[in-house]
Amino acid sequence: MKNFKAILCVALLICCGLMFAACGNKDKTPAKTGFDVTTADGQTTHVTTWKQATTNLTGGETITLFEDVELNDMFTINVNLIIDGNNHSIKANQNFNLNLDKPTKEKTRNVLVVDNSNIMVTLKNLTIDANNKCRVLALTKGELTLDNVLIKNGLISNENAAEDNFYTAGLFAANYTKLNIKNASFENNKLSSDLTTKEVYFVKNSVDLFIGAKAECNILNINVDSVFVNAYNTNYGKLTLNGGLIQNLYLEYANKGAELEYINGSITNLKISTTTEGVIFEDVIAQKGNLYTAGSNQPTSLLEVE
Repeated sequence: MKNFKAILCVALLICCGLMFAACGNKDKTPAKTGFDVTTADGQTTHVTTWKQATTNLTGGETITLFEDVELNDMFTINVNLIIDGNNHSIKANQNFNLNLDKPTKEKTRNVLVVDNSNIMVTLKNLTIDANNKCRVLALTKGELTLDNVLIKNGLISNENAAEDNFYTAGLFAANYTKLNIKNASFENNKLSSDLTTKEVYFVKNSVDLFIGAKAECNILNINVDSVFVNAYNTNYGKLTLNGGLIQNLYLEYANKGAELEYINGSITNLKISTTTEGVIFEDVIAQKGNLYTAGSNQPTSLLEVE
């Protein structure tokens, strides 16, 4: 009788274990992959490839990633678009196309390019990884918003950049563009050791972020090593800093001076050029609540500007 009870207990334990395992397996549904494409009027289609997600975009779509993307060529955005990375990445693969049409500056190789004067693009919850192949991101026309974006592993070299566009391995914001940074970080962007222009001041001082003359950049939160605000002839770039950390910020002067509105956040080293060519930069102690304009090392209170 004792043996029968023991056998019965073992049998019950086995049954319970099998039932528990079955319940556990029931909950382990495969992770979703592919991409959701949602139109401006809220219609969502699920597709399995990046090519399917990005073909025949008409403007106003949102692409949501459920897997990482590897590109073998530069992807150009020329319509209104939101890319929600959903904490995934877009990365240049090992065979990324580095062919150039020198010296056209737009042909400098990037992972992503925003290139249409009349568009607004948002990238969010996304890592953009150049994989040490090229520049990470270029805003050549239009308006771009970054929200929780990591820009990493950009590389500028003689091989991947046009002759007049060697600067910045991270993010290049060209003239007449608007860049809104809600939250962005920059990591491991660099110049190639054999880059022929690596000692030119606007090249070596703009490794992470270059803000062109007539470009506007508004920052709510950032973590970045180097930012360069350009001035050319009588045109100048504008940067408004509301939060985050910039380790090294350069304001260039060329007949007119690049501008910084310093509202909040931290600037470790602020360097302002006071010569026409912008070659010589003076160290200035950055203080919140001031407008700094290259060409002068004396700020103006933002209260006075208002």
